Amino acid sequence: MLNLKKHQVFKKILTLIRLRISFRILKEKKFLIFDAEESSHLFNYLKKNETEILNTRKEIINFWILLKCFFNFKLSYKYYLIFYIKTIKPKIIITLIDNNLFFYEIKKFYQCKTLSIQRGLRTEYNDIFSSYQEEKKDLSCDAIFVWNEKLGKKYENLIKTKIEFIGSFVNNIEKKIEGEIIKRDILYISTFRPNKDEKKIFKNLTWYDFIKNEPSLLKYLSNYCKKFNRKLSVIGRYDESNGEKDFFSKNFDNDLSFEYVKNYNQRDTYNICSNANLIITIDSTLGYEMLARGKKVAFFGLRPNLYPLNTRNFLYPEISKKGKFWINTERLSENEFLEIINYLNTVKENDWHEEHNYIKKNYISIDEGNNKFLNYIN
Repeated sequence: MLNLKKHQVFKKILTLIRLRISFRILKEKKFLIFDAEESSHLFNYLKKNETEILNTRKEIINFWILLKCFFNFKLSYKYYLIFYIKTIKPKIIITLIDNNLFFYEIKKFYQCKTLSIQRGLRTEYNDIFSSYQEEKKDLSCDAIFVWNEKLGKKYENLIKTKIEFIGSFVNNIEKKIEGEIIKRDILYISTFRPNKDEKKIFKNLTWYDFIKNEPSLLKYLSNYCKKFNRKLSVIGRYDESNGEKDFFSKNFDNDLSFEYVKNYNQRDTYNICSNANLIITIDSTLGYEMLARGKKVAFFGLRPNLYPLNTRNFLYPEISKKGKFWINTERLSENEFLEIINYLNTVKENDWHEEHNYIKKNYISIDEGNNKFLNYIN
């Protein structure tokens, strides 16, 4: 027990040593962005001189707020965040990290308008909806902007709020396309992570167990591209230094030539995907966003059929095993792969439009320009 306490003290000391301390004097602002992650998207609608960003991951600690914690004998990070908010005195607090449950406790300590935006795929695996078991109480928010009505009901079961259906906030932002438009044929959206195979991710399930079905999908894709002379591109999450390109080189046939589109700060990901003929993914948020735009996207839900991992499957929370352009199965056959790809290649535009409208209405909608959000901040 003593050794455990020493270890905990050592960890706290190490954390303090690594902290970046800011001596900036904070000023009152109209808007406060809770968590710097993804915050750049909000500046399409907020003025920088009216907005403060609250770093919630201990990236930067404000010395004066830390001092206030000491003087008030409130030596927890929770109270650091509360004192920071009270110092800024915002009229509206906004977050794009909708699965941070503390955000929904803010109204207990400070009264203002709070707005939360669903940024990505939400599941019951290490995510906000797995928090039911924690029996959190008195969670509230003025409005949560979500992908669809079905997910909205799950938020309402957890949080006292008003739900607005907008689809993907980032996908709704109207962007000017700059530079050359490059047309691509088949685009595979990478869900690669630089994890070790033996890493435990859920109970005794390893990272290898989680991704073990993807090589079969890549093999079928390889065979298809070679047989029908289709050009293949992979849009990466990282760059070559993380082993991502090597992962695909290893799992595609040696004689298959493919383009690897690495990630970098100024990459126009949405433009790249919007100009592909056919998109293939397992369970990426980007795949859903492209589907909302009307792009032809094939979803192959190959993750282990084990709760709660299987809540990552396509169309959660109302999961079905198979549809015209998706399948949720651990054991994908090449015929099942070809059936979905052939459908997307041959479906008539009117039929696809009808299919797309159903998905957009029920699973991921579009609110171009985020007008519903603007109504809350103007």
